[in-house]
Amino acid sequence: MKMITDWPGDVDLSLAEDEKDKVISLLIEPFGNETEAKTFWQSYGNSLFIASTNDTVNTLLSLPEQLKEQINHSLTYPEFVEKVPSSSSGQSLILTLSIMNDEGGGNYILFLPECPLIELINKGF
Repeated sequence: MKMITDWPGDVDLSLAEDEKDKVISLLIEPFGNETEAKTFWQSYGNSLFIASTNDTVNTLLSLPEQLKEQINHSLTYPEFVEKVPSSSSGQSLILTLSIMNDEGGGNYILFLPECPLIELINKGF
């Protein structure tokens, strides 16, 4: 699982360009523009986790305890779950958000197609 703590628009997400544009658009949506979204992201400790087909419950269980708790909370209590059409596989990417602090900062998880962890949304591990 890849963890990104910088504004994702400035980072290589290893996605097709149109997929990245769709994800960034969802991250910007509550703020109106990228500048406001980026400022909020930097101020309140947001993170984006990218879960791929190689990520399983066993790989999550091997993470440090604090990170494991964050991811489990994010899987169990998502504020929203959004499908993002994938151009490469025809399947959807799934983006979730879980609010982690009073200021509204949180953890996003982007599930790549066929990621086995998708089944854990609303259940945790």
